[in-house]
Amino acid sequence: MTVTANLVWPASLQKLLPDLNMRQPVALYAHINTDSFLLASQINVPALRYGDFQLDSLSGRFNI
Repeated sequence: MTVTANLVWPASLQKLLPDLNMRQPVALYAHINTDSFLLASQINVPALRYGDFQLDSLSGRFNI
């Protein structure tokens, strides 16, 4: 089974973390092997800003 998601920070939650600014969605890809219950996932954050802290890009792979 494969899951693909694009996560955005909605305006309705902006009051929770007013300094968080995500101009592009976070991309999440995951594949679950149902026979062995192994999870392989990848996350890509193209740009993120929280107050004075700024990331231009971040990506990671996780295998469980």
